[in-house]
Amino acid sequence: MSRATEIKTLTSELNDLSVKIKEVGDKKQQIENDMRTINNQLSSYVPLVREYEDEILRLENTQKHLEEKIESGSNTEKNYKAELEQIEKQLSESSDDIAELLQNVRNLEKKKVMTYRAKRKK
Repeated sequence: MSRATEIKTLTSELNDLSVKIKEVGDKKQQIENDMRTINNQLSSYVPLVREYEDEILRLENTQKHLEEKIESGSNTEKNYKAELEQIEKQLSESSDDIAELLQNVRNLEKKKVMTYRAKRKK
């Protein structure tokens, strides 16, 4: 191979490499542009993510508070039921006592009427 042919071949290869280097450079530039775009998008999402995280924490705290209220309400309901049962028991006992007292009063009234009639007959 002559020097001129060798130089032409090397020049052709150099031109091919230059074209490939330019293509790779263009691809690199496009990738860098894409990365900047993605980074910009990600940086705009960070505040939203923080906001959502805060909202999740707030909702979890609200859920915990409501669960505690439900538990407290359940305990309160149990206490009210026990108190109501006690009141109903006392009311029942009072009703029985009142019924007995009324019966005693009626018996006394009958006895008084009988005594009065007996005295009138004499």
